[in-house]
Amino acid sequence: MIVSKDHIVNEKSAIRQYLLSTRLNLSDEDRLAWDQQIFNTLITCPFFQKANQIACFVSHLNEPNLIPLLLNYLQTHPELLQQKSLYLPILKKSATGSYLSFGLCTAQSKYKSNLYGIPEPDITLESELEANELDLILMPLVGFTSAKKRIGMGGGFYDRTLSFKLTHPNTKPYLVGIAYDCQKFDSIPVEQHDIALNNVVTESQVY
Repeated sequence: MIVSKDHIVNEKSAIRQYLLSTRLNLSDEDRLAWDQQIFNTLITCPFFQKANQIACFVSHLNEPNLIPLLLNYLQTHPELLQQKSLYLPILKKSATGSYLSFGLCTAQSKYKSNLYGIPEPDITLESELEANELDLILMPLVGFTSAKKRIGMGGGFYDRTLSFKLTHPNTKPYLVGIAYDCQKFDSIPVEQHDIALNNVVTESQVY
């Protein structure tokens, strides 16, 4: 049976709305506890230990909030601070659609809000990194499957940014979804432009 693109888009939209509503209903108490559990697991993973240039994301709409934990971890481990650098997405515009570059995130960084009200590093163009210069990207998501398929907010920012991975899937950066267990879904339809994840880390396990 041939499934139309419109059907896939509509199905993804319904899944997205359901899972986003689920996440928005989580309590602050649960999320704080789960964020710590995700972080505790993350820093033991080989892909994190090996990575030097690491991108994360600013929590939005009840996404896991790892930035404070990661910054504190690096600041309290000076030997790691000499090796590892943390970056945050910067929304960029192009003729083919918006995409992401990445700016350094430290305790001293200055920020500005993008058009969605999400803080991003306020830096010069020359200081930005492109995705292929990173070792690891910790990615937000709305939903995921046990097969590590990802559904995002629908803007396609990460898919456009990482489109080179469609033809060169084994090149860096390594891609890890960060989510809560309640965001797991049995099946998510995949489109040609969807970028596969290498792993997903939740409060209970690594997929």
